[in-house]
Amino acid sequence: MIQVFRNPQSSFPKSLGLVLRIYLATFLGCVAPRPPAPPTTIARAMETRTYTISKDQVMKASINVLQDLSYTVDVINVEMGLLTASRTTQGKQARLSEDKEVVPSMPTWKKVALTVGGVFLIIGIFSLLFGGKDGDNKDSGNKTHVIHHGSNDKGPDGPIIHRYRITVNLDEITDGEIKVRVSAQGEVEQGGNILQTGGVHEIEFFQRFFANLNKSFFLEE
Repeated sequence: MIQVFRNPQSSFPKSLGLVLRIYLATFLGCVAPRPPAPPTTIARAMETRTYTISKDQVMKASINVLQDLSYTVDVINVEMGLLTASRTTQGKQARLSEDKEVVPSMPTWKKVALTVGGVFLIIGIFSLLFGGKDGDNKDSGNKTHVIHHGSNDKGPDGPIIHRYRITVNLDEITDGEIKVRVSAQGEVEQGGNILQTGGVHEIEFFQRFFANLNKSFFLEE
């Protein structure tokens, strides 16, 4: 985008503000707040359902649900009633609770760019404030100043990758009564750096799994 200014003095505050916002957003970034992990009793209530059906049927239906949700089944232990599955995607499936925050160190190239960018920013400010007063005053009203915004912005360091890992635990309470508990963990990665890790505690995430599990029971009848 190109903007043309006839009067650099009047446009200086807006231009400076825009440069500062681009500079800070590019090199400092920001971290969105995350919800805290709920108490254990609340988390287990979201994660658990009880079914009057055989353990083998629940195991089979759980595998089908995970595959329907684009997860890759990693571990199947029928004897222990344990399933684990994982998924890697660029689309966020759920927010991660603030169990653990990983703050990656700033790469060397970004530190250098931050320093150099700061120096040039200061030089630019002084040039706009004090430059051209000796020989350019008489032509200042006729000069056209062209400022380019954002044409060479590199943007983020690669796509944001979301990884999720689901664990399904089947517990036979009585003969023909199975308690199913589903838990999930996730991490967010960008440019080889782990930005966030934490548990999944959104009720919609588990409602979606159990709704698909109920549907799978119906389809298998």
